[in-house]
Amino acid sequence: MISITITPCCRIAGEIRLTPVLPCPACGFDNPQGMRFCGACGERRPVTVLFADLVESSALTARLDPEDLRSVLLTYREAAGA
Repeated sequence: MISITITPCCRIAGEIRLTPVLPCPACGFDNPQGMRFCGACGERRPVTVLFADLVESSALTARLDPEDLRSVLLTYREAAGA
């Protein structure tokens, strides 16, 4: 689980702007949101990716109306728990 902390990043004319930061799981450095690598240790963030191939999906796409295809795919996603 990633925790997000809000910290002041700068003061402009007495105004404090807040920027979300993500602590690095390896070294604990507070990285500004959007950084792909840790600014201190260079550690990459872990990501889980699932690729799924739907059998006959190309033929189904050619045969069905776009709204009907969307309905079929949404039903599949719900059944898969996505």
